[in-house]
Amino acid sequence: MLNKRFKMVILSLTLCLGLSLTPGSVFATTSNARSQTTRYNYNVPPKTSRGLRAGTEQVSGISKIKNEIYAAGGDDIAVAVAMLESKTMDSPDNTKGGDAANYTRFNMNWYGMRTKLYPTLGPNDAYKVVNDWKGSIKKETRTFMKYKSAWGKDFYSIHRGGESGLHGKYKNQIADYQDAIIFIANQLSANSQFKHDNTRVWVDVPYI
Repeated sequence: MLNKRFKMVILSLTLCLGLSLTPGSVFATTSNARSQTTRYNYNVPPKTSRGLRAGTEQVSGISKIKNEIYAAGGDDIAVAVAMLESKTMDSPDNTKGGDAANYTRFNMNWYGMRTKLYPTLGPNDAYKVVNDWKGSIKKETRTFMKYKSAWGKDFYSIHRGGESGLHGKYKNQIADYQDAIIFIANQLSANSQFKHDNTRVWVDVPYI
C-alpha cells in the first residue's frame, strides 16, 4: 500500500512539473525526463564568442554524410567545416580558379593543398589529382585531415584566406571563420546526437 501511494505521489509531481512519461513504464524518474529534454530540445547559443549569429536546422540526408566523415577518420572540426561550407554538406564553391579554386565538401583551396600535399604540381594542375577522390567522402575526408594537420597553426589562415590569408590579409574574416568552426565543433562535442542526426549547426559568416 505504501509503495502504491509513493508511486501515485511521484506520478502527480511528474504531471505537475510537466515532465514526460517514458513509454511502457508507470512513471518516469526526474533524471530520465531531464535527459530526454536535453536530448530532444537542445538549443545552441544564439551567438558565437565574436557575436556571429548561430542556430540549428534540420537538413535531410546529412546524418549519412556525418557518419561517413567520422568513419573515415574525420573529427569534429572536419564535420564542422563541411557543415559550415554548405547546407547539404556536399557542395564545393566552384566560383574560383587556379590556386584559389576550392575542392571537395570541405572547400580546400588548391594553393593550400598543392603546397603541402602535392608540392610538385602547379597552380593549374589540380585536375591531375582531384578526380582520384572526387565524390568519395572517405578519400575527401582523409585528404582534408592530412591538409589540416600539415598546416597546423596556420590552418584557418590558409583555409579561409588562401595564400593572401597566409600572408596577413583578411585577419578579421579569418578570425570570424575560426570562431564559427570552433563554435560548431563545440556543439557537436556537447551533444553527441548532433554528430549523427540531420541537425545542422549554422553560423552566419561573412563571405570573402
